[in-house]
Amino acid sequence: MDIGFVVDSASNFTPEEIKEYDLGWVPLYIVYPDGRSIPDTPDHLLDLYGDIATGKLTTSQPSPDSIKTAILEKLEQYPKVIFFTLSSALSGAYHTAKMVASEIGEDKIKVIDTRQMATGIDVHVLAVRNCLMSGECSFDKVEEFAKSLWGKVQIMFLLESLEHLEKSGRISKVKSIIGSVLRIMPIFYVDKEGYVNAAEKVRGNIKKGLRVLEKIFDSRKMRKDVQVRVIVGRPKHKDLMDFAHYLADKFNGVIRYVRPTTAVHTGIWGVGMSWVDE
Repeated sequence: MDIGFVVDSASNFTPEEIKEYDLGWVPLYIVYPDGRSIPDTPDHLLDLYGDIATGKLTTSQPSPDSIKTAILEKLEQYPKVIFFTLSSALSGAYHTAKMVASEIGEDKIKVIDTRQMATGIDVHVLAVRNCLMSGECSFDKVEEFAKSLWGKVQIMFLLESLEHLEKSGRISKVKSIIGSVLRIMPIFYVDKEGYVNAAEKVRGNIKKGLRVLEKIFDSRKMRKDVQVRVIVGRPKHKDLMDFAHYLADKFNGVIRYVRPTTAVHTGIWGVGMSWVDE
């Protein structure tokens, strides 16, 4: 395939997959309370979990220069490039990338708003790759196909704590407090518009939440050509890690640890899964 792919660090590809799929990488930045920032490069993962657990970190979107550099490097290898970004509802990276693409030439670059996050971006990228590899879609029509995946590419997850979502502005402080007091555990998903919403609200303990999550997964018809991805962090409850392995076995999926860019906003305590609906 004579098309290069570039992703940002809101995706959840491993260093091995980046090499396998020859992906360009654009880091978002992890920002500390003292003002220093570090790029979320592929080699960062569990080493940042301790800092992320404090709840004091934030992220900033990639600069136009970093996006331009990654695209130009990939254009040295391929005549055309596709850049996949975190949902435009959650970050300004898409609009920045569109601006960069217009400067370089949109005949050579397509910028795709995945309207997803984390492993949801991964399965979106792989679905597009499969379409191009099979010849079912072309570079010129790839944006149309990518848009058809909105609402079909799924990520659903359960969090042990709503603290990080509240601090990042994804939910209000009031909802966070109510959820904690009433022991309500929302099951989150990313909707067709690219926003994080609650699919279900489970009252009770972790095990009850996991049972409801599994029922949702069982009810979906998932495409077989894109491998399911189970996403997990460093859960406090052993049940969540056991559940991650159970899901990977049941749905023939792979386990991926949540990347720092995402974990800053969701926390490291949760489990979920991504797939493509038929």
